[in-house]
Amino acid sequence: MLPQETSTRLTLTAKGMKFLAERGIIPDIPREDIEDKSKADALAKILCALGMYAMWWNKPLLAKEPILVKSEAITGLLPFMYMSSEVSGRVDPEQMQSQTIVKTLFAYLNLYSKVPEIEYVCCRQTRGEIPASTVPASNGLDSSKMIVSQIKGQDCQRIGPECQELRAFSMGLENTTAFFERRPRVRIATEKYFASNDTADIRIARLSEMLKIEDPITLQNFSHKIAVNTTCIHFKPEQLLVKYSHNWPSDELLRSVDGLVVGMVLWLANFLYGSLHAAAWNDHFPSMLEKWLWRSSAIYIAFCGGLWVILNYMVKSYKRLNEFWEKWMDGEKSWLQNVTLGTIVVICGFSLMFARAYIVVEAFLSIRQLPASAYETPSWSQIFPHF
Repeated sequence: MLPQETSTRLTLTAKGMKFLAERGIIPDIPREDIEDKSKADALAKILCALGMYAMWWNKPLLAKEPILVKSEAITGLLPFMYMSSEVSGRVDPEQMQSQTIVKTLFAYLNLYSKVPEIEYVCCRQTRGEIPASTVPASNGLDSSKMIVSQIKGQDCQRIGPECQELRAFSMGLENTTAFFERRPRVRIATEKYFASNDTADIRIARLSEMLKIEDPITLQNFSHKIAVNTTCIHFKPEQLLVKYSHNWPSDELLRSVDGLVVGMVLWLANFLYGSLHAAAWNDHFPSMLEKWLWRSSAIYIAFCGGLWVILNYMVKSYKRLNEFWEKWMDGEKSWLQNVTLGTIVVICGFSLMFARAYIVVEAFLSIRQLPASAYETPSWSQIFPHF
């Protein structure tokens, strides 16, 4: 600013400010004045925050403390809730050694699907028919197999040899899921399961008490006759209890979320991610090798995203593709098919990881040698339309 006798104000440049600072002339700027100059930043942050919270409107945030359910009414239901959930299942390490490499790997990564304890339990009824109020269940099974009925007053026990095979067949149909969504499972022999679990019989006894004391409970079940006047009832497992909530859609949700649809959305995002970085096709890179690695990585990421969107859609439309994957997961394919498919999956997976990692690393490495134009002050009037 010029002396007070003049009314014209001039603005100090960066060099002018440096010139004064070198001579000890540093203006005393209050914090309020600095914050007053950053209103545009605050507005941008507000807009970003509003957009974020609009998308996360129904998402719980900062759920650090659990809400404990304290009720005497839930005590009688706990045995069934625990036995019906996968958390009650067990994995036999010795049995896993005889399985395929994929199943063994999934077991050690805790991605293994455990058989719920309720699948080792049945309720015997010797009075004839199943209690009333039966309606077909909408789970894809034949209505004569899976029903929804009110269960009361039944005696529960370990499943016997006469219903193990039929039970495994029924639950095998029900647990079939979509391509790359199912986790492999190996069923432990009933005798071995109860031999390694000394508290299972206690829960079975409490389950019988629940069915005798509580009001009739409506449950999905599978039933079959093992004698003229004896019916064996098997309950459908449901994820009622878990150790912790999962981010990926699973059976614990109220509504059925198709894993294929979620996969298509994520792979579509992967396709857009690769396409966005391919926009720097003709950008400056420190070396020709880095340029072609960038191009190859961007193309490969976009290709994988587009390919898996198509594959997910095809698997959703054609069951044979899903059946092929199911059999490979269960080790029912030939040795050559297992090795071939496993090699392809491993190579493609690690290649995608390398491509994504290179995109991130190269974005910082390329800063070491920028073109001269990067240091020029842009003329915004030549970039944005103005009046």
